[in-house]
Amino acid sequence: MKKALIILMVAALAVAMFACAANNNDYPEYPNYTENGAEVTQPQAPPEPVDTGLEIYIASGELPPPTHVFHIDEHIDHGMTATRDVLRIHAEATLYNLAVVFLSSDVENEDLVYIIEESFLITDALVPGETLMLGDFFSMGTLPWNGIAFEDANGFAHHYAIIQNQADYGPAYFLMEIALAGQ
Repeated sequence: MKKALIILMVAALAVAMFACAANNNDYPEYPNYTENGAEVTQPQAPPEPVDTGLEIYIASGELPPPTHVFHIDEHIDHGMTATRDVLRIHAEATLYNLAVVFLSSDVENEDLVYIIEESFLITDALVPGETLMLGDFFSMGTLPWNGIAFEDANGFAHHYAIIQNQADYGPAYFLMEIALAGQ
């Protein structure tokens, strides 16, 4: 009998904890009015960055033609004759003012930050279903030299370094969101 009472109390406590933790902000907002009948506007929550579903991969096999093409060697001479990959980038949300960027790095307040040395606008909007092909891409050393920059639908700026995976598993390349100097 005592066990049943203890189990019942634990179950009631768990239900009470979950009920208190539930988000009860899902009710509709009704306008408020002042004494003279003017509507008082409710403050709106600031927009948040959009999850773009950004992906990068080596272009291989039979793929549809890319929508946008950028050959890195046409714009910068790294002075290297290394194996170069052809990469594809696509997103599940629209990327505005998409640019390929060349990076350098620095230390600011003991944190590694990046500096955009050069930026090349690719398109005003890369929409879902379109792809950007980066030709002649290669990675050298431990810090990234290349990346992309864009704005999401809510106007937030995003900056990603293109990282070559040095592990024996996982994708060959991945994108890492980076902090820029002075931000």
